[in-house]
Amino acid sequence: MIKVHDKLLQMGNNEVLLIESNVFFKELSDVCFFVVDDEDELNELKKVLNDIKTIDHNASIFCCTYGVDRSDDKVYIYCDNLWIDTFLSVEDLQFVFSKYDKENNSFRGIVPSYVKVLSEDDIINENIKYIIYDNGIINDYKKENEIIEISNTKSLLWDWMKIWYWPVKGFAAIKRRIE
Repeated sequence: MIKVHDKLLQMGNNEVLLIESNVFFKELSDVCFFVVDDEDELNELKKVLNDIKTIDHNASIFCCTYGVDRSDDKVYIYCDNLWIDTFLSVEDLQFVFSKYDKENNSFRGIVPSYVKVLSEDDIINENIKYIIYDNGIINDYKKENEIIEISNTKSLLWDWMKIWYWPVKGFAAIKRRIE
């Protein structure tokens, strides 16, 4: 992954990326930050994503980032949107998360604010520059965009303002967001 880190340092600020979820949450976890940042919640979200892949073995999960933020020699990548290429419907995905969508559930923050089928306009509006795959390969998105089957891809978006107001385990997560 050193090659990926080096490439990230060469990217311009605000270049939007699609990063396979394993890379985002594991190999690049030192520079990638998801809107659900409580460690227990994030681990539970990863379990749910694994459950989705268990149901649909061919599912691909990408993190659609805000872009690359560079500060000095450091890179920061933020995400609040997952793109899941799956045969599962919007309703199926909502059902997978429904058990967490209870007022007193300590993992309520992992429930996406919105789940919808990705549209051509969504892809155009994102202005994606690169795709980073699990194997560390980085490709230009414009040359690869046919790999995303739009009609099968669902967008799961976490609205940070909505999450911010949800009860969380103490105020540590809110404090980290504010600081």
